[in-house]
Amino acid sequence: MLGLKGFIGPIGDDIPSIFPIVAGILIFLTSMLYVDSQFSERNAYLETRSATLQLSYVATDKGFMGDSKFLEKCTEMKLFASKKQLKFATILKKYCGPMVFSKSENLKITKSTKTFGLVSAEVEDMICSSDEKISSTVPKDPLLVEAISIPSKNAILLSYPIAVDCGNSNRGLGLITIAGWRGA
Repeated sequence: MLGLKGFIGPIGDDIPSIFPIVAGILIFLTSMLYVDSQFSERNAYLETRSATLQLSYVATDKGFMGDSKFLEKCTEMKLFASKKQLKFATILKKYCGPMVFSKSENLKITKSTKTFGLVSAEVEDMICSSDEKISSTVPKDPLLVEAISIPSKNAILLSYPIAVDCGNSNRGLGLITIAGWRGA
């Protein structure tokens, strides 16, 4: 009897060692679920970036963008984006003169009058989007600038220089910005 004082039984003696084993298994499973979610999130980002880059190839294939060509490209971009399940906004900014570049300007639509020698031409930035709210954005006043808000914080923004039609057979420098995102 004296040798059996602390003996609870074969299962009772092993209970304290079960807790660290269960805790280890829970930590392992939790870390695997976290790694899987990070992997899935990164894959979704890369797929969105790839689709946005492919959309930019559709938009900038010739290096020149006239108003009628932009409307044609808009329908092509909408078809492409629907196949890739991508939401997008494309903004064509026509500088037609000195270019002031900053990231905050890329998502603003302006309307202005440019003078080429003795000839004046009205130059308006153009927009194409799969989102009706974005595509209906236009500046109401020539001095007013309308900013576009992209509905996703995970949007991919790509900007490229492009030659644009400035009216009256004049060509100038422009900037085309393509934003792509999935879901809101």
